[in-house]
Amino acid sequence: MVHVVRLEPGGAAGYARFESLLAPLRAAHGGAVRLRTHVQGVVIGDERQDEILVELYPSVAAYVALLEDEGYGAAASEERAAVEAKTLLYGIDPL
Repeated sequence: MVHVVRLEPGGAAGYARFESLLAPLRAAHGGAVRLRTHVQGVVIGDERQDEILVELYPSVAAYVALLEDEGYGAAASEERAAVEAKTLLYGIDPL
């Protein structure tokens, strides 16, 4: 799964809080961050993006379980406050 994120102005601290809350939940559901990079410019279309995050999960069911986790619901309010827009790209690891 690839997240392409555009933060609200001043949203970096809130997004960092969201990520710190999400990290143990992600691990509990078998997820792992494979790549995190900050960008300054255009990645998709003609709009700027701030961060690209690539996560791997053992299955779609594991990712859905993360989204349904009560802890995720609590953390998501931090994300909503910090993120202006996010594009999710789903794929299957060919390995």
